[in-house]
Amino acid sequence: MADTPTPTDSEPKGSAKSPFAGCSILIVATIVMVALVGWALWTLRFQEGEIAKFTQEEPQPVPVYDVKDRPDEVAKFQERLERFQTNISEKKDAELRLTADDINLAIAHYESFKEFRETFHVREIVDDLLHIDISYKLGDAPFSGRKNYLNGQMTAILELVPREVVMRIQEIDIPEGEMPKEFLTELSTHRVMEVYKEHDILGPVMNQLTSVTIEGNAVVAAVTQGEKPPTDIPEDMTGAGQRVLALVGILATLFLTAV
Repeated sequence: MADTPTPTDSEPKGSAKSPFAGCSILIVATIVMVALVGWALWTLRFQEGEIAKFTQEEPQPVPVYDVKDRPDEVAKFQERLERFQTNISEKKDAELRLTADDINLAIAHYESFKEFRETFHVREIVDDLLHIDISYKLGDAPFSGRKNYLNGQMTAILELVPREVVMRIQEIDIPEGEMPKEFLTELSTHRVMEVYKEHDILGPVMNQLTSVTIEGNAVVAAVTQGEKPPTDIPEDMTGAGQRVLALVGILATLFLTAV
């Protein structure tokens, strides 16, 4: 009669695993994912309600100049721009003074600025501030489909940063409601010229500017030989990107944990 084999330590031993262990993991993962989705939906809904408190459902278009009635002004303005560009290309000191009329005229005349028409109008430049009528579309609300327009008057100063001119918003007066400080803080650095950094003409000019100031009733853009354009990016312009990366990292970690 053959000997009955006896188990040895080298042979695998049976394990008493619960058949519900895998299901428990899936249940927990599902709960976490549902919680994340619920939190995201609640956040969107909450933001939608807050934005509705200081926006309107219809735009209030701002004035736009009729350049057909201003041929002489357009010609003189074009001449000043060309002289400014010529001085820069010839490595000479260059200065361009822009009044409120000049800025509004440029918006109405040049196709490059057509996105500003009926949304951005400089009312006046006084006390070192730009006073601007705005009618910005903030997008449609995801749940109600409500269209949100930020209508009002904005005051801002200008700052020259590497390759770009930015607006520092000081205040926004709106027709109804009150804008939350958090929203104004996020909007305070208005990169109104960012889209022109790669523009064939405006890009190279902004890249060579050494100063942008407000003097009296005009914005003064200057290129001074011997002075270098700014090279340091303000901390608040880099902080936004870091916050976005941090948020993406947190969400990715939560997602991977759930999975």
